[in-house]
Amino acid sequence: MHWLFALLVTLVACSPHPLDKRGLMCVGFRPPPAELPALEIDVTGMVNAHTYANTPSLSQLPLTTWSHSGPGHIVTYRAWRTPAVNDIYTINLEVQITAPLNMFVNFVATSDRANGDPGLSRIVNGLADGSGTSRFPRQSYFSSAIGTIHNNPRVIFTGNWRP
Repeated sequence: MHWLFALLVTLVACSPHPLDKRGLMCVGFRPPPAELPALEIDVTGMVNAHTYANTPSLSQLPLTTWSHSGPGHIVTYRAWRTPAVNDIYTINLEVQITAPLNMFVNFVATSDRANGDPGLSRIVNGLADGSGTSRFPRQSYFSSAIGTIHNNPRVIFTGNWRP
C-alpha cells in the first residue's frame, strides 16, 4: 500500500503539467463566462410609457432581453410606473436572471434643479438572485416612490455580476 502512495506522489511531482484545481460542479451545466460585461440601461422611456395601478401581466408589458445576454447568462427586465396618488407615484423594475451568477442592481432616478424642480437623486439597490443551475429565471423587484414635483426624472438600471 505504501508503494502505491509513493508511486502516485512521484508521478505528481514529476509531471510536466500542473494539476488543475477542480471544484464541485454539475456536469450538465457549463460554468459562467469569466468576464461578463456590466449592465447599464436607461429605462426612462419604458417607465414613462407604461402606467399601471398594479403589476402588469406579461401580455400587457412584455420582458425586454438585455442585448449582451448569451448562453449561460440571460437578463430580461421591464419597468413601469403607478398613477400619481397624493402627488407621489412609484417607479418599478422587474429583473429576471437565468445564470449561475447573481447581479448587484442599482435602480437610479435623477432630475436636475430647474423650473421649480428641487432636484432628485434616488438610488435603490440590492442583489438580484441568479437561477443557479436551474434553467428557469429568478425574479427580483425594485421600486422607488417619486414626487410629482420632479419634472421628467431620468431612470437608469445598472448591474454588476456577483458570484
